[in-house]
Amino acid sequence: MKKKQSILLLFLMVLSILFQSVGVEVLAAPGDQYIATGNVNFRSGPSTSYDKIDYILKGSQVEHISHYNSYWEKIRFNGREGYASSKYFKPISVAGDSTQEYITTVNINFRTGPSTSYASQGIVPKGTPVE
Repeated sequence: MKKKQSILLLFLMVLSILFQSVGVEVLAAPGDQYIATGNVNFRSGPSTSYDKIDYILKGSQVEHISHYNSYWEKIRFNGREGYASSKYFKPISVAGDSTQEYITTVNINFRTGPSTSYASQGIVPKGTPVE
């Protein structure tokens, strides 16, 4: 009985890992404007071990330079270049710019409606640009 429970538990864990994160990430271009969604330290390098250059307040606007990794963005703030945590910034929408470019991070079912109960029209492969 314990062996069956262990196998079932392992199976459920694997399923939860497989279906945990389905999503897309925003492709930001250099020069795009971001807004701080919280107060954040502005650093000289992409780690908390680097010196603080400044402190960015929630609502401040910064210029995006590059995406360093999933944790850090290289930005320009008050005329200086540095790094800040990715989780505290979001792109600012520009009036008239109705399309935001995204790229799939996993294979995604393309469905006829907004739920898994709708029929799949096919698979959008990982790495595909979408709007």
